[in-house]
Amino acid sequence: MTVDVVELQPRLGFGCIVTGLSDDDLDDDGVRAALRRLWTLHGLIVFRGSRATPGFQVRLGSCFGTLERHNSASLHVDGHPELIWLNTKGEHQPVYRVAGEPVIGWFPWHSDTIWRAEVIRGGLLGAATLPARGGDTGFQCRIRAYERLPADLKREIAEIEIVYKLSENIADHPYTLSDDVVRIVNPPVHEEMGRLMAAMAPPVAHALVVRQNETGRDYLNFSPMGARHAVGLSDAAAHALLTRLAQHVCDDSGYRHRWQPDDILVWDNWRMNHRAYGTVVGEERALTRATISSPLCQGRVLEQVG
Repeated sequence: MTVDVVELQPRLGFGCIVTGLSDDDLDDDGVRAALRRLWTLHGLIVFRGSRATPGFQVRLGSCFGTLERHNSASLHVDGHPELIWLNTKGEHQPVYRVAGEPVIGWFPWHSDTIWRAEVIRGGLLGAATLPARGGDTGFQCRIRAYERLPADLKREIAEIEIVYKLSENIADHPYTLSDDVVRIVNPPVHEEMGRLMAAMAPPVAHALVVRQNETGRDYLNFSPMGARHAVGLSDAAAHALLTRLAQHVCDDSGYRHRWQPDDILVWDNWRMNHRAYGTVVGEERALTRATISSPLCQGRVLEQVG
């Protein structure tokens, strides 16, 4: 089978589609190295036309780094502890009203584990069961976000750190620009788990401008979800800055992925923000997820927010 590589969308300036990659191709060290280069260059790869078995997904994910094993064995894909199920079918998940319609699995713009000092390196999602409608996933490129900043703002934020704190309560994330989102059901088990996780996670600070080592390009290291403050700024100044940055990165310059059967997405979590648009209540969306671990510590743990 011939492997083909094309840009995701010419206007985006990030992302590509790889079609026809087979399991046998992953035996070739040259192919694996080429996939890593594409990942560095584009930040997001959509794989299509592959036989997207769990084994293939694990081998594919290993091209980009070491895959973590999830702590909860109940979520593991059979025989593959590096893969977990993400399923919108179930009674223990919050329900949100988004633009007037109840959905499950909604998540605002964010970078995974930004609330930790060691932010994961990347993620992989594979399509298993797709809904008749809904369930889209969005991506925004932080390199493009930095490039689009005015020069005066680039100078202003060059040495600034942003404080992040874990919380499952959307009211604690004012910079997600989610005025049209209301949580209408929050199962007690989910609420309790959220409180326990937040209590164990101290605030962390991350530099706002970071350089991509492989290319020397700077990116805007900002996640709207989780952002609480800016180190060294007054409350008013921090709020003004975070609001401005959130408006900048939550605009319509990103990519909205509409899933097809056997799609696999691999993204650079340091470079990309992403979001889940939610699945309409009554529909089922099941994805498999792998996490690419971080090789280094990016942020620093704080004693308190502020």
